[in-house]
Amino acid sequence: MMHFDAGIEKYGIELSKSSVEVAIKRGLNIYEEFIENIDFKDKKFDAVTCYAILEHLKDPVPILDRLTQLVEENGVLVIMVPYLHSFKAQLLYKINFRWHMFSQPEHLNFYSKVFLDKFISEKGFVLRKTKYTSGGMFNPFKKIPIVSRVFGKFMNFIDFYTPINQIPIFDHMYLYYQKTKDIDA
Repeated sequence: MMHFDAGIEKYGIELSKSSVEVAIKRGLNIYEEFIENIDFKDKKFDAVTCYAILEHLKDPVPILDRLTQLVEENGVLVIMVPYLHSFKAQLLYKINFRWHMFSQPEHLNFYSKVFLDKFISEKGFVLRKTKYTSGGMFNPFKKIPIVSRVFGKFMNFIDFYTPINQIPIFDHMYLYYQKTKDIDA
């Protein structure tokens, strides 16, 4: 949120007390509470993001409901989840190598694009974009510092600036939805 224009109101939800303190010092409006317990007083947002959260929840449906309710009409909801159906995850499975996203008990659920599209579209949203990235997690040169940095920059370029991110090669799936009508109204 720090990269957004200073004139934009920025809100966040954080459960880590030390992270809350840092965010408040940086001028952010932070709630130190679970989203389902926050009274936003009918406030809606132009953009709502949920990065690497859903896979940690025992029951994500109430959270997904809450997230969709917080988006202003024509606003965006961006979700990032680990993608089990990626080429990387499937390749690791085939060669009998553990996928790093199988990290019980932290990751409780995995989501298909079909499920998320159906659930969120029923709330008045349209999927505008899908992107798959390595999330900075793929670097076979981690033990060679200079090569690792160069490879990291290369992967960042691949992740964000090439059409390869339209193919589910890597296992971070970003879904960009736009709210087309306010079903709750």
